[in-house]
Amino acid sequence: MFQDTTRETRTTSQARVFYQKTLDKEAKDRLISNIVGHLSGRLRISIQERAIKNFSQVDAILGTRIEEGLKLIKPTKASL
Repeated sequence: MFQDTTRETRTTSQARVFYQKTLDKEAKDRLISNIVGHLSGRLRISIQERAIKNFSQVDAILGTRIEEGLKLIKPTKASL
């Protein structure tokens, strides 16, 4: 049976294998911390949301942890 693989599927499948099968828990924690740190800068919310969507396509838990990390360090409206 022929499997239709799109460019997006090929890209996310390689990242998925790396994240799920290569990294141990500590390495995953460091990766997520680094991603959150870089995304929490002066990036627009729309860019953060797109990144979360992309990482969620790789692994749902990865996307959720990044989203939660960003929520923890987002400035409140009062501090803007």
